[in-house]
Amino acid sequence: MHLRLNLIFNTMKFKKKLISLLIEILVGITLFQLTITFAAASDQSQSIHESNDTNPIKDSTEKSLQPTIEARVDHTHEMLSNGILTTARWMDSFFYDERYAQEENRTRIKVRTAAFWELDEETEFKIRVDVRLVLPEFENRLALTFTGDDDDEGVGLDATNNINPSSFKSTNQEDTTISLRYIIETIERRNISATLGFQWRDSRIVTIPELRWRETFTLDSWELRFVQKLRWYSDVGWEAKTSFDFERLIHQMYLFRTTLDGTWSENDETKKGYIYNLNFSLSHPLSPNNALIYEFRNKFYSKAKTQLEETALRVRYRQRFLRDWLYFEVAPQIAFPREKDYNIVPGVLIFFEGILGHYRKHKSFTRDKK
Repeated sequence: MHLRLNLIFNTMKFKKKLISLLIEILVGITLFQLTITFAAASDQSQSIHESNDTNPIKDSTEKSLQPTIEARVDHTHEMLSNGILTTARWMDSFFYDERYAQEENRTRIKVRTAAFWELDEETEFKIRVDVRLVLPEFENRLALTFTGDDDDEGVGLDATNNINPSSFKSTNQEDTTISLRYIIETIERRNISATLGFQWRDSRIVTIPELRWRETFTLDSWELRFVQKLRWYSDVGWEAKTSFDFERLIHQMYLFRTTLDGTWSENDETKKGYIYNLNFSLSHPLSPNNALIYEFRNKFYSKAKTQLEETALRVRYRQRFLRDWLYFEVAPQIAFPREKDYNIVPGVLIFFEGILGHYRKHKSFTRDKK
């Protein structure tokens, strides 16, 4: 009996060490990728700078070739950048990712019916309705929104919270939010908006002003998307959320994305400290009507000491069917939560989604324009 207990204990320790080692390897790979990217960008900038330096020894033929080489470098760089942005925009809009939904400025109603099953847990069902009314009298910069969930889009605990299983634990009565959003500036690489929201909670109205800023940068063959949100709750205080997305194309078809996001809250009732995620995803468009996303997600808490709260592997398949505005999505996953000693916990989420009003017709992910 004693030998068996030791074997179980050692197996649990081995699982924890294996998961920690895997996370460290992925973090190392990400940092290595960033280092190579910045180095390549620096070398490219230096080479272009050196090519611009005048040298009396160079002959006229070499000087005449210089603008051509620079033009080709700039053209190639622009094509890579546009390819990444176009593919990312197509994938985010097709999956109706919060990165896209947060900045969409069209009148629409979104209805979603979802079911989530997890091992040793009861199947949960949820219906969510989002309404957005754009007011044209204000040059399409002002929008009134109604949502049945905490409208936490873009960054935070789960950047793709449209299928976040933890959202099933909340109640619609507590999460109903009405907000008025004003777009301060919106261009391809920048979006700044201010929101004034109201939420019914604990039998009283909570006021929630918010400022959001998104900026996109080009780093050689990578695109960096930075999002910062600052929110204040009248009942619990400040909350800050930050997100970094590093994106690049693989074989002009697959979109690889590394996401590092974190949340700090003045109201740390759970004593979890700074909550952050390190996620990796590979998006695979199959056709104008369906697509796949492979995800590896990791959640950390920093209170007392940094610890891995949960790691999960997930595959998302989304299919458009019957109409341009009807979608079906299934997302099987296996999770390794700390509260269950990092044992395998399988689960699956299924939902149907309809978008009424203005919606995007996804004719092709290579030619899709915003």
